[in-house]
Amino acid sequence: MIGGHPKILVIRLSAIGDVVRVLPAVAALRNAFPSAQIDWAVENTAADILRENPLLDRLFVFDRGPRWLQSALLFWNLMRRLRDQQYDIAIDFHGIFKSGLLLRATQAPRRIAFAPPRAREGSHRFANEWAMLSAPIMNRVDENLELCSTITGDNEPIRYHFQIDKQINVDVFRTVTEQRKNRPWLALVHAPVDRPEKRWPAERFAKLIDMLMEDGRFDVVLTHGPGQRQMLTTILLKCKHEPIVPPQCESLREFAGLASKASLYIGTDTGPMHIAAAVGTPVVAVFGGTSPLMHSPVGASSRVLGGVTLGDRMDRVSLEASVDVLEAVKMEEVYAAAVELLNQSGVPHHL
Repeated sequence: MIGGHPKILVIRLSAIGDVVRVLPAVAALRNAFPSAQIDWAVENTAADILRENPLLDRLFVFDRGPRWLQSALLFWNLMRRLRDQQYDIAIDFHGIFKSGLLLRATQAPRRIAFAPPRAREGSHRFANEWAMLSAPIMNRVDENLELCSTITGDNEPIRYHFQIDKQINVDVFRTVTEQRKNRPWLALVHAPVDRPEKRWPAERFAKLIDMLMEDGRFDVVLTHGPGQRQMLTTILLKCKHEPIVPPQCESLREFAGLASKASLYIGTDTGPMHIAAAVGTPVVAVFGGTSPLMHSPVGASSRVLGGVTLGDRMDRVSLEASVDVLEAVKMEEVYAAAVELLNQSGVPHHL
């Protein structure tokens, strides 16, 4: 509540999946401090998933400018605004130099951050309390809950809270419902990804879509976001069967609404994967050069294929190694995982 006590600031600037994975920690904060004012500092690219969140009172959104100098001025203004809020507690879930600057700018009496090596770029130096994680390699959700437990006590159960747009864009809804053949399972396939080390080959996605549709139990919806239409076109040209391709969702919360109505989500290690898991949709994920121990989806039943085992808190391996890992994952494996997962998940969802 605005004006509540204590005043708490959560700092996690990006990316979409990482922001989603802080939500269980915020649920723990709200449970421990029901009368608190809880605010969040986030970048504009991930802010939409937090809007109208019942756990949060205010968002402070950093909207990067088109030029370096403008971005620096906007960031400086954000630091001044956070200082003026007079927070009692500020928590840095990001652990980079930029988030550390925001932490210090709050001048909060309790400034909490990860200890190294989880904290990077010297960000822990801006805190006055540190959380040393109980294991060198942990899932990000568990890391965030351990950091939060510095002030809440024992770790909380994993609970996600965010606002789902119940009214999916009418064009998206009409496209999916009109083109469905009312098969038992509705599979949401999200193929586009900007980072090449997470990009499963387009021909693999095309053959997987054909396998799912030839199975006879799947209606397949191929989704995309802004600027991702080109990869969809490449996949569609390689498909023998035509999946449903609705217009892009207008917001992350709208995508969450669509994902919540699917029987299954299939994709790579991206923000949409974490959103699907958070709304309880079973997930089959293809990993490249990132660690499933650190980045597996949490919140729904899942299967992860590929990925690497990393040590010393490495976040990923080289691009070349990532591509090798991705290409080692075959369509047959993903298809088998999808069928197995759905056979275990009970009654499917329907739009």
